[in-house]
Amino acid sequence: MAKQKPSSKIALVYSDFALMRAIAAGLKYSAPKAGLKIEPEIIFPQGSNDATVQAAQVLAAQPDFVVPIGAGAFDNTLTNQLLDIGIKPEQIIHPFGITTQVRNWGKRSAGSYFGTFFDSNLDELTIEGKSFVEQFRTQNDRPPSYIENYCYVTAHIIRKAIDKNPSAADDREKFRDAMSALNTKETTSGIPITFDKNGARKEYMYVMQIQDVDAKGYKAKQKFYIEWDPEVIPVYDLVK
Repeated sequence: MAKQKPSSKIALVYSDFALMRAIAAGLKYSAPKAGLKIEPEIIFPQGSNDATVQAAQVLAAQPDFVVPIGAGAFDNTLTNQLLDIGIKPEQIIHPFGITTQVRNWGKRSAGSYFGTFFDSNLDELTIEGKSFVEQFRTQNDRPPSYIENYCYVTAHIIRKAIDKNPSAADDREKFRDAMSALNTKETTSGIPITFDKNGARKEYMYVMQIQDVDAKGYKAKQKFYIEWDPEVIPVYDLVK
C-alpha cells in the first residue's frame, strides 16, 4: 500500500477470531512505520453475517484502501457488501486468499489484491510445481492454493530430513535437528527453506492481483513479493 500510494489511509475490518486479530495486530504495528494511517478500524463479533452498516461507515471514511479479514462465509459477505456500497475492487486488499475464497469473491472482484504463499498463476513455478497444479486441477476441478501446496511440500521436506539422517525417522530430537539443518527449496516454487537459530523460517508472501474469476478458478498476476526476517515483527508481544 505504501508503494502504491504513500501516506495512504486504510480501513481495517476484521472478525474477532485469533487469526484475524493476529493479522490485524501485525498490520497495526507495521502501518505507522510505513507512513500509513488506519481509519476506521472495525471488528465484527464471531457470529456476524452482515456488514451493510459497517460497509457504509467504511465508504464514508473515504479510505484509499480497505483490508477485509473475514472468517469463513462472512468473508464473502463482507467483500461483496463493500463492492455493493461502492468500494472499488482495486482498493480492496485481502491478507490471504485461497482458491475457494477467490471464486466466492466473484468476477466483479477482478482488480482486487490478495496475499498468498503459493499460487497456480505464479510465473516462477518449477516444472514439478506446474505438474502439481495440473494434476490437482484434474483431480479436483479447481487449481490448488497455498494450503494444498503446504501439504504437498511438507511431505518432501520430511523425506529430505530423514534421507539425510535415517535414524531421525523414529527419534524426536534427531528429527528436530535434521529439520533445523535443512538448506533446500520448495519443490513447487523454488522458495528457500532454511531455519535460523530460533528454529524460525524467513517469512515471505506474494501479493496477487485478480484478473478474472470463473466457476472453476481464476486468473491472477503477481504484483509484489515480500520477504522479512522473523525477528522484524514482535509476534508474541503483539498477540497478547
